[in-house]
Amino acid sequence: TPEDHVRIAAYCKAKADSLDAQAAGYEQAAVTYRNGPGVKNLAAPNTAARYDSMAKGYRQEAQSNRELMASQERMAKNIEVASK
Repeated sequence: TPEDHVRIAAYCKAKADSLDAQAAGYEQAAVTYRNGPGVKNLAAPNTAARYDSMAKGYRQEAQSNRELMASQERMAKNIEVASK
């Protein structure tokens, strides 16, 4: 039903927003790690790059969820038009 598609779209949007928040956290951690006054961990010098990579993955997953959301919204609209 259109309502089911709208509900799925809302879930996808909430998930995408959550993923964006996680990505922002990792981006901030990478900046803090790069620019922080603390001593760098010599055993893991690429931690900031790892955080950037994780943030990129979360952003990509969020984009995928937004595409799925748009698809679900189109399906809901198509069902409503077809039923009239």
